[in-house]
Amino acid sequence: MLLTDSHTHSIYSFDGQNTPTEMCAAAEKNGVSAFAVTDHVDIDCILDGLYPPYDADGARRAVETAAEAYAGRVEIIRGVELGQPSLRPSEARAFLDENRFDFVIGSCHNLAGVPDFYFMRFEGMPDAQMHSLFRRSLAQLTETASFDGIHTIAHALYPLRYMARSGRTLDLDLFEKDFRALFDAMLASGAALELNMKAIRTGEEPWAWEDHLLKLWYDCGGRRVTCGTDAHKASDIGIMIAEGYTHLRAAGFDKILIPAAGGPREIPIPQVN
Repeated sequence: MLLTDSHTHSIYSFDGQNTPTEMCAAAEKNGVSAFAVTDHVDIDCILDGLYPPYDADGARRAVETAAEAYAGRVEIIRGVELGQPSLRPSEARAFLDENRFDFVIGSCHNLAGVPDFYFMRFEGMPDAQMHSLFRRSLAQLTETASFDGIHTIAHALYPLRYMARSGRTLDLDLFEKDFRALFDAMLASGAALELNMKAIRTGEEPWAWEDHLLKLWYDCGGRRVTCGTDAHKASDIGIMIAEGYTHLRAAGFDKILIPAAGGPREIPIPQVN
């Protein structure tokens, strides 16, 4: 079966563990025929000095070296996960124009002037504050979806995985209006919705949440989807992608957008054996 992983991180992310060449070796072992290296560029946090600068040239050379070593065996695509581009639009635009990535993920890890949701602790936080934070994250994703050059919107439920880690949860039905606004922006720009496997793999998110989101996206007219592990270590590349394909089919989707040299392309969702 053809497995493609559209969301992975290398040592060129501050939290990645492996080189692109090591990732190709793991991808081949795990039955992945193609994957995108989409290292973090949280543009606001980098410019504010909170995260180290992204070594674009080093990352490009490492991907090219890996591509040459694994030619004909595994296809490695040069991509990026661009966080919070609407908070630094001119710098984000210049960054994309300069680097010409083949695959661009748009995401929201933090709000303006607020730490990454990863660092938050939600025990004892009032429900109203949790609701506000999540609603603001969806509003920021809506701005990201309108940013030119974004191919897919990543982990729209990102804050919920850390709320769940603190033993808290939210009723997704309360945010349908916010999701619909996000999806309207995505439909207008042509951005896809990502099925992100990371929190499912770690047990921080139930399948029901992702299934809910996929169904709403489909009901809103969305047909473009991607599927990625969000792997931060090579051994996780491709893990549960086949199961993700099953859930995409169950939600009504029959095609998937995959990263490719020169830009993403849409193919029928591979059949699960």
